[in-house]
Amino acid sequence: MWREDPTRAIRTILAMLAVVAVPTLLALSTVRVPQVEMHTVDNPTPYGYTVSLLLFLVPVAAVAAWHWRNGSHFDRKAFWACAGLMTGLGVFLDLFFGYAFFEFPNEGATLGIRVPAWSWGEMRWIPDYLPLEEFGFYVFGALFMMSVYVWAIRTRITGRPGPTPVSSSSAPTRWASGPPWWWRGSRSAAMPTEDFPGTSSSS
Repeated sequence: MWREDPTRAIRTILAMLAVVAVPTLLALSTVRVPQVEMHTVDNPTPYGYTVSLLLFLVPVAAVAAWHWRNGSHFDRKAFWACAGLMTGLGVFLDLFFGYAFFEFPNEGATLGIRVPAWSWGEMRWIPDYLPLEEFGFYVFGALFMMSVYVWAIRTRITGRPGPTPVSSSSAPTRWASGPPWWWRGSRSAAMPTEDFPGTSSSS
């Protein structure tokens, strides 16, 4: 059974904390005025939303560097398909429902580039409403979730950074004790138990 060196495991945990803590501190450092004094200045968090995207970008870069260094192989087509699907859904919801739920009064917290949003109340597009950072949030957020998921599969589930060979010995043993109760009965006659990993015809 694969076991990780304790010292290396501690370094990994500390690195994981760092890639989240550092961009968090950078985002918080953009706050110049406490919230209770927001009415006294026009821009209490200069580029705060823009800088906060590092919360996704830094971990994604760290995980990408890990994959590159360890020669990790995975289904890139599925990776980009899932990331693209999540991004597309987020962008769609933002375009058509962002006007009803979100407000962006502090233009100084963004780059100042905005796109239209749909208003269901007025049944028209509201120009220059959604900041560009909204779409960066969905793009980088999807990449963050997918990259961390693949990293966890490689290091915490399969126990190896490289490709996992598919064989009878490494196949999932989800039904090691036989098919579950809801699969038995009429279905068990059509599919013998040897088709389930970890079982044999003698069981």
